[in-house]
Amino acid sequence: MSVSGIGSGSSRMIQSLLTMRAQLDDLQRQLGTGKRADTYAGLGVDRGLSVGLRAHLSAVGDYGDTITTVNVRLDLAQSSLSRLSDISGEIGGVINGSTSDDGRTTAQIAAMNALGEALGLLNTQAGDRYIFSGLASDQPAVASIEEILDGDGARAGLKQIIAERNQADLGASGLGRLVVSSPTATAVQVAEDAVSPFGFKLAGISSTIPGATLSGPAGAPAAASVDLGAVNPAAGETVRFSFTLPDGSSETLTLTATASATPGPGEFALGAN
Repeated sequence: MSVSGIGSGSSRMIQSLLTMRAQLDDLQRQLGTGKRADTYAGLGVDRGLSVGLRAHLSAVGDYGDTITTVNVRLDLAQSSLSRLSDISGEIGGVINGSTSDDGRTTAQIAAMNALGEALGLLNTQAGDRYIFSGLASDQPAVASIEEILDGDGARAGLKQIIAERNQADLGASGLGRLVVSSPTATAVQVAEDAVSPFGFKLAGISSTIPGATLSGPAGAPAAASVDLGAVNPAAGETVRFSFTLPDGSSETLTLTATASATPGPGEFALGAN
């Protein structure tokens, strides 16, 4: 028995079967891996489209992550700002009450606690970023309460600045940089001790004592005086000195004549003449 060779028809059928087998294997691989090809070259003319789509999908993913991060920061910022608003309302309603062992009033203690909380809110972090620090997000937005109040060695804190300003306003005499003198036997003068931005500033003088001679405020440093001459005040008559205080407010000091041998605050004793 003789075996005939493979003819051209059989050869084409075998090749078709091999091609179909290769296609089946490739389809099974795609189904298993979820990929059309293992390499970009295997995509043929579609490889450029695949690269572009992959870059686009990556960008969309990055945008989504950024949006999520920004939303977290916005929520934290909104929460912090809302609490800051609440703090301002709460501290405004605090009334001074008892004094603590360290001499602070209720309002002072509440103010200190509110300041500490407010500074903490301004230094709120989202991850490793301080959300209120602007471009310097790796640094706290504000200093700590200890640094603000007590300084850091190289810089003075608020407590030291207040103490130095208080000392400057009081002056050496402790009278608000005012000098009280008697230029004549019948006159009293109140003068600023120097031309300076510190201490009390004379704003005016008035009196209900008939016949009293008033002068000033005038000069540099300013001075104001009252000269009674031959007039002896009666009990209840007054001399008023007006001042501008360091904080810009005004105050009037009223001195009232009294027949008492022990005058109280704001009074002066009448003498024989």
